[in-house]
Amino acid sequence: MGVITPWNFPVAIPIWKIAPAIVYGNTVVFKPAQETAITAAKLMECVDEAGLPPGVVNMVTGAGSVIVSKSVVKSPISAV
Repeated sequence: MGVITPWNFPVAIPIWKIAPAIVYGNTVVFKPAQETAITAAKLMECVDEAGLPPGVVNMVTGAGSVIVSKSVVKSPISAV
């Protein structure tokens, strides 16, 4: 599942989206806003400390126009 989050509420929104995805057995690719990359990295440290297996929650950073292509957004697999 892809989780693309805005700059406001940099901890709450990712948790609201990532936690249910994990509970339902999905892996997650998390793309935070560029302005919140350090906060997102700290959130990923918490995920690691929680003991989730590697690869369950993955984070990518960078400009949304580069990271998130039309093919990813319009893919029937990524639609939720």
